[in-house]
Amino acid sequence: MMYSFPRDCFPDASGVLLAMFQLMPEQVATWLGNTVALLPPGSISPQESERLLNNVRQRIESGEIRRIRVLLQDFTNSYRRRNVAPREGLGRLEATKFRFAG
Repeated sequence: MMYSFPRDCFPDASGVLLAMFQLMPEQVATWLGNTVALLPPGSISPQESERLLNNVRQRIESGEIRRIRVLLQDFTNSYRRRNVAPREGLGRLEATKFRFAG
């Protein structure tokens, strides 16, 4: 969902993530933390990562699993706007990839 996932498939993907959080919330939260840690250096601040993961944990503890979907959608939209497809062009990550590939 962060790079090349088709936008029209986001609702289906976030629905699957929500179902997984409902079935095994602690394990999926761990997977989410591991996945966020794999994002390219500089694409997300440690504070932003910590805020997302803390918000997810709070929703799990309070039983508000359905609200996790909104957290993930907001995070994904923000990340894509800043790193993948900013209005000025391809985005920092894509531009870097093309600069070094050429």
